[in-house]
Amino acid sequence: MKTPAAMPKHNSLTPLPDLGRTPDPWEVEDQRLQRVLDQVRGVYEQVAEFAEPEDTASLTMLIFDRFDEGARP
Repeated sequence: MKTPAAMPKHNSLTPLPDLGRTPDPWEVEDQRLQRVLDQVRGVYEQVAEFAEPEDTASLTMLIFDRFDEGARP
């Protein structure tokens, strides 16, 4: 389990968004899906240390069920 000190921090070099620009809906969806994938990868990395293959399959089904319900990161 990560400690709060080990959690990712905001990168000050990340450019700020242009507030006058309306984002393309596909761009927004792509970013949302990328965040979901990042979260899933993080969970799998944490679970891989102690999980059995059956646990990983169950976790995959839970993630897909949440995704089908329209869960947002």
